Order: sequence, then structure tokens, then C-alpha cells
Amino acid sequence: MPRTSELIRPLPHQTPPRKCDERHRDSAQLPTDERGFALIMTVFVIALATIIVMNFSSEALSYQRATRSYTDRVQADFMLKSSLNLARVLLELPKEEGIREDWLGEPWALIAAAPSLPISGFLGEPRLMIVDESGKINLNAVAGTGGSAGGNPFGGAAPSPTGGPTEVDDYWKNVLRELFLRAGFVRDQYPDEQKRTLGNVALEASDQVAVLHDWIDTDNRSHANAAFPGEGIESSADQTWFYNRPLRTLSEAALVPGMTLERLARIAPYVTASASGGNRININTAPLEVLLALGFPEA
Repeated sequence: MPRTSELIRPLPHQTPPRKCDERHRDSAQLPTDERGFALIMTVFVIALATIIVMNFSSEALSYQRATRSYTDRVQADFMLKSSLNLARVLLELPKEEGIREDWLGEPWALIAAAPSLPISGFLGEPRLMIVDESGKINLNAVAGTGGSAGGNPFGGAAPSPTGGPTEVDDYWKNVLRELFLRAGFVRDQYPDEQKRTLGNVALEASDQVAVLHDWIDTDNRSHANAAFPGEGIESSADQTWFYNRPLRTLSEAALVPGMTLERLARIAPYVTASASGGNRININTAPLEVLLALGFPEA
């Protein structure tokens, strides 16, 4: 009878069993590279997915913003058209009632005091305000380029016996000087970086009117007139500072030497810039500051 040790002898084709520590070492070493590769692939896939998601999110956000912007533009466009149509109706109402002269008691003038109109889905509360530009002083009048309505601010004859162009211009220069004085135009110093006049000196009221005349008239000479105390600077200044033509818009007055944006903001409610609208002023709609500059006594 064979012994027990002979019964468990391995067959010739079988590999002898390995020790436990060898099996553990192999199982710990061989899959390590595989797990490292799997980890790298996992990180790569996650990073790629993150990039794709972020790209989709960015595109969706851009599309949402573009859609919102388009919606806002369409709403604003229709709001503007509606306001213009309402303004036309308000301006036509007095004519239908036989009123020919504009005054501040008409519907078009009172609409500015009306409460704003909240509109569902619209950002902001639109308001309508109509301003009569004929109640303001025309800046172009200082150089005789404000139209053919005459020198008198209320129409008709010029405010001098002869009505000559120089005397008419001087009248408007004095009116504008009075307005500038009331707006606080005094000789002052600009910050060095602005370089708006020679030596960066802000002009006092009379000189500011004279420089405005230099900017508008067609010659390259400095304004000088014994009947008006202001002195121009065109002859001694950089010629690119002077356009030698009438102002086309009120904002263009900021290009006149000495006229800073802060100064322009002070006088903007009381002046206009028209090359063809005439110099006649409607005192029914003129602000108090305009009436005082024209010589009306204070109440």
C-alpha cells in the first residue's frame, strides 16, 4: 500500500505550488501598471468631459445673452417709435384747437411731469419729455450765422437803429455773456493734461464769447471789437482748435477752446446750436435764465 506522501506527489505536468508570499507579491505587482493606466484614462475622460460641458455651457450662455440683447433692442425700438407717435399727437393737439403759439401749459409741455409708465417685461420705466428749442439762445447768433429771423430775439427789427450785422452780433454777444456770467464763468486754471487754451487758462465770460466767435467766423483773425470787451485768441493759437463754421450740434461746443464739458453742462438747458433755425426766441417757453440774459427784470 502506497504511503501518504506518495499520494499527494504532484503529477509531472503540474507546476509545484508556490508559497503564499510569492503569490501575494505577484498579485500586488502585476496589476499596478494596469491600475495606473486606468487611472490616467479616467482622469483624461473626466477632463475631456469637463471641457465639453464647459464649452456647451459657454455657448448656451452666449446664446442666452444674444437672445436677451435682441429682445431688449426690439423692445427699445418699439418703445421709441411709440414715444415719437405720442409726441406727434401731443404737438398736433394745440393746432387742432386753434392755438398757434407754443407755451408751457400745452399737453406736450406737461407730459414731462406725468408719472413714468411701468411696462411688464421691460427693464426700466420710460418717460417722455418735449423741449422747445426756440425758447433757447442760439450760440451761432454771435457770428451772424443763426438764420434770417433778424437781430431782435422776439422777431422783427434788429435792436439797434441801423440794424447792421456787427451791431446785431454784438447784441447776441452781450446776451450770451450775461448768460455765461450767471453760469459762473470766471478766469480759472485748467489741469495741465487738458491743454484747452493757451497756458491752460479758463476764459472769463466775455473772452469765452469772443473765442466762440473765433470758432464760428470764417477768418483766421482773433475777435476784436471796441463795442464788446471780449478778446479772441485765434491768431495766436493752434489753428486746429478753430473750425471756422457754425456749430452743427450743441455737443460740438465742447470743442471750443475754454468750453469744458462741465461748463457746457451748466448752459446746456438754455442754449441751442442751429445754423438755419433763426435767432427768434419764444419767451412763452424760455427758461428764466434765458429771460434774464435777454434783459427781463427779475421778479
